[in-house]
Amino acid sequence: MTARTNWAMGLLACVALFAVHALVDDQANEAQNMADELAVAQQLAAVQAGIDALAQQICNTELGPGTRVLWTVDGDLVCRPATLTAEGGKP
Repeated sequence: MTARTNWAMGLLACVALFAVHALVDDQANEAQNMADELAVAQQLAAVQAGIDALAQQICNTELGPGTRVLWTVDGDLVCRPATLTAEGGKP
């Protein structure tokens, strides 16, 4: 082989190596991004559950047990009193 062929083969090998590395790196980044999104979604669900529990406590304090918690489209808390039934006032 000539020196020119050796250089060409070396250059081609480098390009192939970089292409394979980029492909593997993209797959690793995608997997990490999905894992990060899952962790954020789980944290968000835990925070939302905490907000809902605090809202229920606020409504129970204001209007008593059985109070319904509602949220407006603007995110405001609305507490609705428990409705009484004909069965002895149980909600």
